[in-house]
Amino acid sequence: MKIAPTWDFYYIDEVLSSWRYTPTNHTATLHKAGLPIEAFYYVTRRCLANPAVQEMFGSKWDRLVQESLLFCSWRSAVLNGLAAVRARNPKQVQETLKTVLKEDPYRTNLLRFPVCAGKQAVRSFFPPKLPPARE
Repeated sequence: MKIAPTWDFYYIDEVLSSWRYTPTNHTATLHKAGLPIEAFYYVTRRCLANPAVQEMFGSKWDRLVQESLLFCSWRSAVLNGLAAVRARNPKQVQETLKTVLKEDPYRTNLLRFPVCAGKQAVRSFFPPKLPPARE
């Protein structure tokens, strides 16, 4: 979103990078312990506060804000929910849901939330076929 108002960019239908999971890498460690999900909302709101971004989306602005907050909500809740299940920590699930309710003012997102989370879970178990990472 920072690049979009200033520079042209294009979609390329090719895999240009890959991510290798190891149990000790930084991202995996965060996924096990849970994430400070307020950061998702903070970064999203900072990007949405850019007047050039607002101008770029014009009449679709309200929808973009709602979709952006939905993404924050389901992504952070899924990541923290999985970490909480792994750690057998129901309090973490409760705290995550409290944060989502506080940060996302769109109550219709709560109805859409399970569908988005379900799609993400299915993608986790049945990821798309990607070419192997280059060494």
